[in-house]
Amino acid sequence: MIAEFLRETPDGRTVTGMSACLAAANRHAIELLLVPAGGLVPGYACRCCGALSSTGDGCPHGIFEAVVVPDLIEELAVATLGDDGQVETLPDPTRRHRGAPRP
Repeated sequence: MIAEFLRETPDGRTVTGMSACLAAANRHAIELLLVPAGGLVPGYACRCCGALSSTGDGCPHGIFEAVVVPDLIEELAVATLGDDGQVETLPDPTRRHRGAPRP
């Protein structure tokens, strides 16, 4: 699945990067979200509308309605599932798994 995704040409239906994914989530437009295993990305969510952002000013309600969230990746996953989308976790390519051959 990962290789197929990476071969696709960005066409407005496929986006990469946190900013583009946040924008898609705020439009309720994510069908499939691929997220890395592990790691935390702190950010903000609007108390009024739930809009997610990395800076706190991601919606018209302004920064005074923004609350800190410990992990935007988790918030993206929850939002995607709430919009009937699918979330897949990608393995960390730097971690060795049990039974994996050593180079």
